[in-house]
Amino acid sequence: MTFHYWISIVCLLSTDKHVRAGIWDGGWPLDLLQIWGAYTREGKGADLAQWLHAHLGSLEDGVGFGYADVLADADAWMLTKYMKEHVSEHSLSEAIKTTFSQSHAHRIARF
Repeated sequence: MTFHYWISIVCLLSTDKHVRAGIWDGGWPLDLLQIWGAYTREGKGADLAQWLHAHLGSLEDGVGFGYADVLADADAWMLTKYMKEHVSEHSLSEAIKTTFSQSHAHRIARF
C-alpha cells in the first residue's frame, strides 16, 4: 500500500475535526488540483463533466489521473469505512483481507 492510503486512513479515522475534514491530508486536494490542471491544459473548453467521464481513471491515458490513482483512492476509502464499521483490534487486517479479495472494478464501483 502507498503512503496515500495511510494518510487517508489516518485522516478519516481521526477524532480531531480538522484532521477529519481533510485539512492535513494532501491526498484529496492534490488529486483535485492534478485533475483540474490536466483539464485546463488539455480540456480545450470541453464540458468538464464529459471530459472527466472520458479521462478520469482511464486505463489508456488518465491524463495525469489514471486508473491506479482512482483505485488507490477507492481502496483508502473502503479500508477506512470497513474499519469504522467493524471496530476491533483486528479491523485493519480484516479490512485489507475483505477489500483486496474483490476485483479492481468492483472496488471502484463500490467507491
